[in-house]
Amino acid sequence: MDVRLFTLAEANALLPELKIQLARLQALVRELEHRLEALHLKKKEYRKRKHAGSGGRPEYGTEDPFFLDESRIEFLRMEAELIIGNFKRNGVLLKSVFPGLLDFPSVVDGKQVLICWKEGEERATCYHGWHDGYQGRRPHPDA
Repeated sequence: MDVRLFTLAEANALLPELKIQLARLQALVRELEHRLEALHLKKKEYRKRKHAGSGGRPEYGTEDPFFLDESRIEFLRMEAELIIGNFKRNGVLLKSVFPGLLDFPSVVDGKQVLICWKEGEERATCYHGWHDGYQGRRPHPDA
């Protein structure tokens, strides 16, 4: 698989759209977590009621009480995967959702590096080696 290489200008040109996608992904993840927690509590309460009442076996033909909740969760998961896939298709590495952390493969001084951007920064201005991580950030020579 070929890795797309970015200049600092190309990475920064993509950032406005990527920030929108990241914000949408963060909202989806929060909603997913909320819905999963609510579903877990709903199932726990349902098991308590079933155990106390009818012996725990649903009757034939009884509607699944969790179908709608589980379907919404699955739809949200698919939407999140689509957004994550958009980052990949653009050649951008999504390193963290919270806080947002993006890496853009690049070349500086003849070495393959990653231009990095962290949520809250106006634009990308630093880079690090592929194995250095965020802690190894250095100012980009074109910044």
